[in-house]
Amino acid sequence: MKKFLMITAAALLIAPAALAQDFEEADADGDGQVSYSELLMIDSSLTFAEFDQFDEDGDGVLSEDEYEAWREAREDADGDEADDDSRDE
Repeated sequence: MKKFLMITAAALLIAPAALAQDFEEADADGDGQVSYSELLMIDSSLTFAEFDQFDEDGDGVLSEDEYEAWREAREDADGDEADDDSRDE
């Protein structure tokens, strides 16, 4: 049971760190843009429809500005979920 709790705690600590990646880290292949597959490595729950909402120019990838908008929205959403969880207690 202790091992399970330690793994769970570690996962909770790592998840926000993954979302905090800057653009250069998210751009795994270094081509100056973030693809849907690169973003899935950061957030495996991301749907293409969600990705597409931030692809403002419709080119199928996120520019640095589009990525930063996604990251800020995701961090805001994660903060809201944490607030909701604390209210449930």
